[in-house]
Amino acid sequence: MEFSKIVILLLVLSVSASFVHAFSVTDYLLPSENKSSITYNNFTFENSSYSLVKISSKEVFLLKNDQPLRNASAIKPVLKFYYGQAYYPMQSELDAIAGYLTAYNNSRNDGGKFKGKEEAVCSSMLLIDGKIIKNPGGSPIYCDSTVNCTKIIQVFYFSAPYTEGIRQSISYQNAYKYVQQFANASYGNDKLLSNNLLLMQNLNYDNLASSLSQIQSSIPKLRENKQVIETSLFRTPRQNDPADLAQCRKENCFGFCPDFSFNGTALDNLNSSLQSTIMKSAPIINLDSISSSLATATETRLLFISNEKKADYYITVFQSLLSKIKPTIADGDATLADINNPTLRVKVARMKELTSVVNRSIAARDFSKIDADISELDKLNIDTQKTIPAIIELYNSTVTAKDAADSIIFVLDSQDLQGSDKDKFDKLKPIAVSLDNSFNNALTEKQYISFSEAYNSVSSEGNVILKNVRENPVSTVDLKLRAFARRVNNTISNILFSLGVDVSKVSAAGNKNLIIGGFSLITFLSLTTIIILLALSKMNKVNPMLLIAMVLIVILVNALLSGTLYFYLNKTSSDADINEFLMDFTHRNSVSVVTDINDAPNSAIVSMSSCADSLTANLQALNRTVSTYNILGDACIITNSQGTVSNTKTECEIAYANSSVINLKYSPTLVKPTFTSIYESRVYIAGDETFYKSCHIKSIFN
Repeated sequence: MEFSKIVILLLVLSVSASFVHAFSVTDYLLPSENKSSITYNNFTFENSSYSLVKISSKEVFLLKNDQPLRNASAIKPVLKFYYGQAYYPMQSELDAIAGYLTAYNNSRNDGGKFKGKEEAVCSSMLLIDGKIIKNPGGSPIYCDSTVNCTKIIQVFYFSAPYTEGIRQSISYQNAYKYVQQFANASYGNDKLLSNNLLLMQNLNYDNLASSLSQIQSSIPKLRENKQVIETSLFRTPRQNDPADLAQCRKENCFGFCPDFSFNGTALDNLNSSLQSTIMKSAPIINLDSISSSLATATETRLLFISNEKKADYYITVFQSLLSKIKPTIADGDATLADINNPTLRVKVARMKELTSVVNRSIAARDFSKIDADISELDKLNIDTQKTIPAIIELYNSTVTAKDAADSIIFVLDSQDLQGSDKDKFDKLKPIAVSLDNSFNNALTEKQYISFSEAYNSVSSEGNVILKNVRENPVSTVDLKLRAFARRVNNTISNILFSLGVDVSKVSAAGNKNLIIGGFSLITFLSLTTIIILLALSKMNKVNPMLLIAMVLIVILVNALLSGTLYFYLNKTSSDADINEFLMDFTHRNSVSVVTDINDAPNSAIVSMSSCADSLTANLQALNRTVSTYNILGDACIITNSQGTVSNTKTECEIAYANSSVINLKYSPTLVKPTFTSIYESRVYIAGDETFYKSCHIKSIFN
């Protein structure tokens, strides 16, 4: 799957095209917003139609002729016009501010004791108004530097006729300090108030923010200057102000300056009016930041919606790809559980990693690398799908070779091997056991190939031994005799069944011996009688001694034949070989897997249970109805299609009596497997932990 730049370009162009043809604010609402949260403020500027759009009371778009402006430089002049119309202070508001400034300035000299003269009179008395102390050229001297203040205060302290009391009351240094404090406050008032009044006179849209802010910032200093002047030691106590009179007496005011009572209410009103006006005019004052914020909000909103459309697109594409990827990853994990293939492991790990990376990219709306990631993921998926079958085929072929070898070993282990065949098997079996102990589900390809070759070698050698056994003249005769005995047993079983006898009860040792022995005895008597009668019918004169000899020979031969018949009848039923068991098993529909874990160590119990599970799975694959019985002590747990129940060992034995039984027991040493068939279908297996890990028995039921 290729995701070219052309596809993405078309996606982006489709988003951009929506702006040109029909921009709708509702298309750009966030999931938490709705149409009712949108408000439009429409206006005309420079022959164009504009609309300032708010969503949830926040400015998001500035539309020009129904298209959004997207940069601050284009937005600012339009907002400046709009805000000028909507938020510029009314003239009455500005007049009120100017009026409070004028009122406060006038209150500095509105007079208490001296009408129309307060601060100005005191400045004159302190010689800081520039009218008395002058330079040689005639220019006025103000207390605005150390040199100038020193000139003024020396005259004030040492020469002024009305400062005799000051000279007696305070030092020159203190006088210098008090005069300088008054001068700084008075000059400061002059400068601040004149500047503020000038700002108000020249107020316009462009300097509104700076002018109002500057005036407001001067108020704390005006309050400070007011406090300095109104509490000056040179003052006369305010009329009708007992507190100020008491303070003056306490501080020994000199009283040659007027009393001071500036209009503090005017300052308070000035501050309130400025705050209200600045708040109302905030959009104008913050025009630059608002223009930038609006451009950012617009771009963010447009980008968000564009990204959401991209996200929807990629989600659709990725979900479609995921439907193919997930089974591949699952198959890969399952394969890696069986085969340690480094190449496949890297591919599966990379697929999982890329799946997470693409998910994170979509969640973060970061599409910078998503096309390359999806393309790589798609290619990996195709490549991995091709790789897995070959790896599985290798594993399956190795398992098939293992099962074949295990079957041969199991079959040979159930035979009565003699001579060189037994020697060969005794050497071959440890090799097979060693292979089984080393075989596991996490091997490399090379190791599986090596195991497959080794198992095939075991099968080949095992088949040679088995062929020798079957082609041995003695074995041939034995097989024919066993086949004859098996047919006789089947005939007896069918006759008993037709007579209504419970054939399963014949398996009891006494019953079986009685039936087989009786049949053999009847055979013996019948053959003996028939042969003797035939012999007598052919003879006219018989020598008594010869007759006795003939009868004895007949009896001896028939006894031998009957004994042999009894032996093989018993052997094919209670000591059957695996082939006889399997031939009988083909007619059995119900199978019981009995696992007796008494005397088994914990590690062996795990291996026995695993072997029982594998055996059960193979039997079920052969369409057998399987019940499992786990025995520990006198307790027994039964599991079948009806569920799991607990019972006693005796009750379990009764339950599986009529079914074909595969009995697994623990033994620290290997025990040759035994089989019974015809009257009773049984397999008795016993071995240690290593034996059950190999679990050869399961291979004969593949």
